[in-house]
Amino acid sequence: KGYTWKEVSVDSTKVGVIASTDVSITVYELLPRSVYRNVENTNLHVQLTPSPYFSGSIDCSLVAHCIDRIGVLVSEDTYETAVGVAVVAEATVPLVSIATTSFTAVENGVIVCDSVAASLVDTDGSEALFLVMDLGSYEQYVTSVMWRSDTTVVAFSKNEDGLVPTMEYGSPSQRIVAAGAGRMEMRGTVEVGLVAGYSGDLGFMIWSASVETAYLTSGIFTNAAVAKSLPKSIIVSVAPVTNMPVTNTPVPSTTVYPVAEAPRFVATTAEPLTMENAAAFITVSNWALEDVDGSEEMYLRLRCNANTWKTVSVDGTEVGVIVTTDVSTTVYELLPPG
Repeated sequence: KGYTWKEVSVDSTKVGVIASTDVSITVYELLPRSVYRNVENTNLHVQLTPSPYFSGSIDCSLVAHCIDRIGVLVSEDTYETAVGVAVVAEATVPLVSIATTSFTAVENGVIVCDSVAASLVDTDGSEALFLVMDLGSYEQYVTSVMWRSDTTVVAFSKNEDGLVPTMEYGSPSQRIVAAGAGRMEMRGTVEVGLVAGYSGDLGFMIWSASVETAYLTSGIFTNAAVAKSLPKSIIVSVAPVTNMPVTNTPVPSTTVYPVAEAPRFVATTAEPLTMENAAAFITVSNWALEDVDGSEEMYLRLRCNANTWKTVSVDGTEVGVIVTTDVSTTVYELLPPG
């Protein structure tokens, strides 16, 4: 009732549908009308093949109709018994595709993986579609993962959120996003945010998963509860960008005043002033460069008017002059690149 089987066969022989006045039911003729003499009983093996991707309950009835004629006398009787058929749900293997598996990005930017598609065939609406990503050891360099399509922008979840069983999703390095209620297709872009200062290669796996929703509410998970596509391996090359080093104490200009003249100065550090024939002291503190992958170098230099200082020392060690194209200035390398 209310359902048409893909195929019905009796003892491996396919049988057809017969006409019925009730359009809400489909009737299959297991044995055609005939005269069966001296047959007390017989065994029939009936095979019912459901439509593809269908799961659920189907109510059927087995009906035997007998007719007895003696001359003009006719006697009829009908025997009917209910037959309930349950088609057990089994997750269908979904598909996933991506235009390319190699991408490039820049340090402090966002990785954009476009042309990502996932799909699922499900005729009865019993399954849910998901996109899963596994960052592996690169999880520590990722700040966020977003799914962007023509209709929605949503973050990949770092938690299971009760959506899928742990047999499919449970690793701390995995993230997941749902297609949405009733949606059997996903087309869009995966956007991966990076921690500041990271450059080099970054790899991850991506695949689609389908889940029979009946198992989500029952709490009983079997091999039929979840199906997944073969994973796609994605490799991203993140190009480095030189970062500006930071110091809390700017290097000041220092004026040397003659002894007889009253001093006039503008102080920009604790000790920018010195007397004639005396040394000037500059304190540079808390200078740093933010770089998490060790791909950058930093140096500290002092640039002054040419031939101003007799010597320049850092923590008691005299430093030298480096060659520049500007003859009007002298540059001292306080700390070499490293």
